[in-house]
Amino acid sequence: MAYQCQRCAKLTAILGNWWRQQGMYCERFGLAVYVTRHARERMVQRNIDDSMLHDLLETGDARFKDELRSWVAKALPGRNDNLICAAVILEDALVVKTVMHHFEWQG
Repeated sequence: MAYQCQRCAKLTAILGNWWRQQGMYCERFGLAVYVTRHARERMVQRNIDDSMLHDLLETGDARFKDELRSWVAKALPGRNDNLICAAVILEDALVVKTVMHHFEWQG
């Protein structure tokens, strides 16, 4: 069975897959999520699906570089390449620039 965060599971139970077709929204940051082409390519390469990304953004450890730029990282169950990390920018949407694996916090 594919990984699914609790929020995604609840939304799917209530709305079916309709919510996925509408695009991703991050309650934590109060923004729609825009995944860049580069980030989407890295997600495919690293076997990270939308549900994993959504869980990461909602519940991961966020560390801000400045007012707009942040990294969000989390160890996801069943993976041996943790931490998973998204580099994001908070603009009119939460822009996911890239998604990394084998991530380690610096200093």
